Amino acid sequence: MKDTYKHDILESWLKQNKKRFCHLPSIVKRENEKMLIRFKGLARELECFMSSSGIAVDLKYSQWGWCNIKNFDLKEHTTNGRDYYCEFCLSGMQEFYSSREALWSEHCFEPFLSWVNETFDSSSIAFLVESDKGCCKILKNDFEITEIMKYNDPNRNLIFLNRLP
Repeated sequence: MKDTYKHDILESWLKQNKKRFCHLPSIVKRENEKMLIRFKGLARELECFMSSSGIAVDLKYSQWGWCNIKNFDLKEHTTNGRDYYCEFCLSGMQEFYSSREALWSEHCFEPFLSWVNETFDSSSIAFLVESDKGCCKILKNDFEITEIMKYNDPNRNLIFLNRLP
């Protein structure tokens, strides 16, 4: 049996908190151990996946090419079924939560929400993808885009964020 309670927790949390996002999130696909989330008003290439270990934010820039932008990892552990904490946190620095829901909400979902709102605010314009280096960068102003467009480099692609999904 697949362990999908984490998806249930995220789905419930998103319903309660979606209006706190600067771009409304929606669950596009939910299957087995993965859930795909996209944001209204942002490019389809931006994909957020909820898996058994947390949320990964990726940018898919071609049929086979993608770049991981950010991870919100969590490895759930419990003490006697009462207190929950993340095993990835350093020993002695873990925060303990009274429920799985509280652990996932405070340790994974809230940081994800903050990051999305800070990263994709109104000044975010595009992603610069450098496929030969396997990396990407968020561009925040027209000057950066103008400078990049001066050079015709086949390894550099611009993916604009404000495309509707």
